[in-house]
Amino acid sequence: MFARISKKLHLYSQEEYEVSHPAIIRDSKVLFGKSEKPVRLVEFKDEEQRTYRLLTSRWDLTSEQIMDLYRYRWGIETFFRWIKQHLSIVKIWSTSPQGMWNQMFIALATFGLAQIIQLKTRTSKTLWAFLQLMRTYMFKS
Repeated sequence: MFARISKKLHLYSQEEYEVSHPAIIRDSKVLFGKSEKPVRLVEFKDEEQRTYRLLTSRWDLTSEQIMDLYRYRWGIETFFRWIKQHLSIVKIWSTSPQGMWNQMFIALATFGLAQIIQLKTRTSKTLWAFLQLMRTYMFKS
């Protein structure tokens, strides 16, 4: 679990850790507000020199791994947005990893089949409009 924080949040440093990556500014154990349980602060800069401050409860990862996980988060978010928009997966029906994979594979297979039908019929409609037509005429002979 990561939480991005602003510079306005007052942190009370308890311990500083050695930093090994050039992009990482700070890695420390901190307290914030009235909390009694310490959390980890990892502060780093990206390629465009923007500073990120992350609080996490993950002590088992290196500061470099935490930085990389946060950087890759955006690619994952973009992928899920694409799934929701193009595959019409609004709700994940299973809580198990295998069930989630099954639902995504079925949706991807359906998407591929719809694209094949769209290409074979040589329609000028967008895939979204074509899928709406398919839903409308699905139960008609």
